Amino acid sequence: MCSSDLGVLATEMEAAALYAVGQARGLRTGAVFVSVDGTLSNTRRREALSEAALVAARALVGASGGE
Repeated sequence: MCSSDLGVLATEMEAAALYAVGQARGLRTGAVFVSVDGTLSNTRRREALSEAALVAARALVGASGGE
């Protein structure tokens, strides 16, 4: 099965290592990516990082059987 068949849009090397170790140890893993560049204002960059943190927190709560 190809990663595009699973809905994967992108990956990078650090997350690939995280997933490989998780699979080898039987652990669930995940990653949140925020792509930022020089065109974003500092305010928008902080907003994007805050939004990503919220997504990650919700995923962790959901994975632990919370809301």
